[in-house]
Amino acid sequence: MRDFSEILKTVPKKPGVYTMKDDAGRIIYVGKAKNLKNRLTSYFTAIDSHDAKTKILVKHIYGFDYVVTSTEKEALILENNQIKKHKPKYNIRLKDDKTYPYIKITSEKFPKLEKVRKIKSDGASYYGPYTSALNVNRTIDVLNRIFPIRKCSRDMNKLYNKPCLYYHMGSCLAPCIKKTEQSAYGEAVEEISEFLKKGSSEIIAVLTDKMKTEAQKLNFERAGVIRDQIESLQALKERQNMSKLKTAEMDVISAYTNGDKAYVVVFFVRNNVLYESEKYLFENLNSDTVDKIVEQFILQFYGATAYIPSDIEVMCDFEGMDVFEEFLSDKKSSKVKIRVPKRGEKKQLIDLAEKNATMYLEKLLTDKDKRRAENMAIISALKELIGLEKTPRRIEIYDISNIMGTFSVGSMVVYVDAEKKPSEYRKFKIKSVGHIDDYASIMEVIFRRHKRGVDESAGFEVFADLLVIDGGKGHVIAARDSLNALGLNHLEVIGLVKDDKHRTRAVYHDGKVIELDKHSELFRFLSNMQEEVHRFAINYHRSLRNKGMFSSVLDDIEGVGKKRKAELLQHFGSVDAIKNAGVYELEQVDGINSKVAESIVEYFSKTK
Repeated sequence: MRDFSEILKTVPKKPGVYTMKDDAGRIIYVGKAKNLKNRLTSYFTAIDSHDAKTKILVKHIYGFDYVVTSTEKEALILENNQIKKHKPKYNIRLKDDKTYPYIKITSEKFPKLEKVRKIKSDGASYYGPYTSALNVNRTIDVLNRIFPIRKCSRDMNKLYNKPCLYYHMGSCLAPCIKKTEQSAYGEAVEEISEFLKKGSSEIIAVLTDKMKTEAQKLNFERAGVIRDQIESLQALKERQNMSKLKTAEMDVISAYTNGDKAYVVVFFVRNNVLYESEKYLFENLNSDTVDKIVEQFILQFYGATAYIPSDIEVMCDFEGMDVFEEFLSDKKSSKVKIRVPKRGEKKQLIDLAEKNATMYLEKLLTDKDKRRAENMAIISALKELIGLEKTPRRIEIYDISNIMGTFSVGSMVVYVDAEKKPSEYRKFKIKSVGHIDDYASIMEVIFRRHKRGVDESAGFEVFADLLVIDGGKGHVIAARDSLNALGLNHLEVIGLVKDDKHRTRAVYHDGKVIELDKHSELFRFLSNMQEEVHRFAINYHRSLRNKGMFSSVLDDIEGVGKKRKAELLQHFGSVDAIKNAGVYELEQVDGINSKVAESIVEYFSKTK
């Protein structure tokens, strides 16, 4: 452990945020403290008493920085921003940064409804977040049918000659042709806003009064329109109907942890009903307690959301609850309370949320154990099939891709315990092979990858238990030649042999072709591997072509542009074949006339 005793003497006893850094200067942990000196000193004293996570963290600390803040609330805000920005390795973070949908009433002269996932400072009104995009779509659809506001994308600063189809369908007031006044349009928008804020009950009561008033005035057509609106709102209300709760609005938060994972479950109570629930997964926790998980969830979730309820019920106390209340109250611009219920309806909801969190995590762990057992059975079957001494837990599969016979690239896809590891995929642009030659290209890719491994280059240090080549005997021999040249002849290599329809039918290993059972899990696994490496290679090839990173000697020949170059390469298969072609042969290619053919022959005659 590094000695920070001299630096710690200069740290002030004030609130702030600190960042821990590793040997490469990367931020690996962000924390806040009421007293920076005490908190930072605690990391480097009595280390044996630390929990497992803190011991590992301290082992990797090579330096730290800190920022003093005026208050604990400022420290909380800064901590949240730093975690979002740097995504430190040892901080608790949600597995998925979900962006939940909101309903937006635009800030235009004549507003409309939109579903959005990001909140902007554009003067619009936002309602949510909703955890179900289906509910958002359904609500917007019903409101658009009930209230005749615009649905189109027309510029409301312009005056149009004709209204769109929605006006003729009776579902728009046609502000685009000045068929309505802004005040009348604004009434409809206000009613939508009231519905989104307070729910359907109050707006139904208001509409019922309006309907009666219109009927008394003998405006039966208008009364009929309002009646239809009420019926649509009641239908929406029935879909959302659940048993009434005493509290009008609150979020209920519980968590359950097991090993290095935890689930947080939130119940969203709106308008006295349990409107929705959602689960959130935390991973790589290393002995983090439930109170720390709840604290970090509140920081990350409400730090990123626009809507905060006035009442947040949690399963346990956590450090700095009063600071969190102040932070969220400022964000909401009204009082927010965080409480731990001890009895009654709220305690029942906390217990129910905890049961759900427990169920979700136990199911996840059970499913993971089951999947792991299935995966181990597959790679054990592969071991037995080809007679390996060691179970191939790390498998690397290689493929060469060229499109229309041009420009080769190689790809390496990695599986560990039969699970894909995309972070370890690697790409190779073929450098030493000037024409289409899969064997030479495989030799280059295998050599370059394993030479880097021998040299202990970052990302290449670990060798595979089994190399799989998307090809047969010739491809395997080419790969073996490269491995032998590096003294790695102990590494196992197999090839995937295809039938006449380019489908995998067997594996080639140690001079033998071993047929596969097409109904087995092993066959499906190898086929999926083959599809994955091919997909990865094709995507890389496409990205290089889109970036214009492929060049050719043909680019230097007068009269040969992109189209003619593609036709020549498709016809002959390689630049070498074009070099050896005569004028008559070149003229057989679409788009190549005698003048261009002569230019090509003349160009290559000078380079021979």
